Amino acid sequence: MSSAVGSFAVLLLVIAAIPMVLWLVKRISQLPAAGGGPLSVAASVSVGPRERIAVVKVEERWLVVGITAGSINTLAELAAAPQLQAQGKPPFADMLARVKRSN
Repeated sequence: MSSAVGSFAVLLLVIAAIPMVLWLVKRISQLPAAGGGPLSVAASVSVGPRERIAVVKVEERWLVVGITAGSINTLAELAAAPQLQAQGKPPFADMLARVKRSN
């Protein structure tokens, strides 16, 4: 009888540990990469379900790259640092807010 209770306790412990481990993995994956490094993404925009265009700073060079599921291609090299705008509300969010206000 005591071995069954012990086995059941271990089973409950394992089941309780699964959500904790998943939470820990999620937290670790959200941490920023260590160090500044020579590569950073300054801005990006989605142009399809699996395609993006990004402005990337590589040391002192600025590159515009196209990113797909299978490749990354340089589209242009910028002569100077781009003037990036602060991200505002997307047009759909504005339209949705107006519709909510009118109802």
